Amino acid sequence: MKKITAIFIFGLFTSTAFSQLNFFVEAGINSSVPAFQGRLMGGPSREARTGFTANAGIVNKIGHGFRLNHRIGFIAKDFHESFFVGPDNSGTNDYQLSGLQYHLTIEKNLTAKKKLQLLPAAGIYTSFHIDGDLKYEHSTFGGVVKGSRKLNFAKNGDFSRWDAGLTVGARLQLKKYGLGFLYDLGLVKIDPNSKARWSSFHITLGYFFK
Repeated sequence: MKKITAIFIFGLFTSTAFSQLNFFVEAGINSSVPAFQGRLMGGPSREARTGFTANAGIVNKIGHGFRLNHRIGFIAKDFHESFFVGPDNSGTNDYQLSGLQYHLTIEKNLTAKKKLQLLPAAGIYTSFHIDGDLKYEHSTFGGVVKGSRKLNFAKNGDFSRWDAGLTVGARLQLKKYGLGFLYDLGLVKIDPNSKARWSSFHITLGYFFK
């Protein structure tokens, strides 16, 4: 399934590259956290923190007022986890992850003006986790244990190497400058020990070269 998805995305990217309308770069911040359904006794409470994202992409016309937006770049995720399962088992974990992310969205221009455009968008995303670190502080019956280690992205490790889901957002573009908003709703189970999926919100500033 992963290979099929990769081939599909590559095909879409290359097939539209020759009809390029506009090339752009952008950078901004994101707030990202694994989301749970409800909070159960003994389960972790996770808090999103701010990370960094930088992207490059192309925009292609696909019809009257519609555009196809390909965006690929780097994302850094940072979040805090606290847990309590009894007086002898509690603590905190601080996760920092980095990866490559790809968005494919369809945009619709809602304004007739050329200088100022409002473009809501919807589509899909996928990301590949490259690296990650964990800093922890756990309290047990034997005392407090502090330390750090590299995250494991194996099948039964800390997180899944791959993530994918749906994305919605909008872009406000003034001439060659754009202010973008995107919300990613993860559909892939990224934590082997829970039902967690990623949920991310992005704010970016971009520059369009054409």
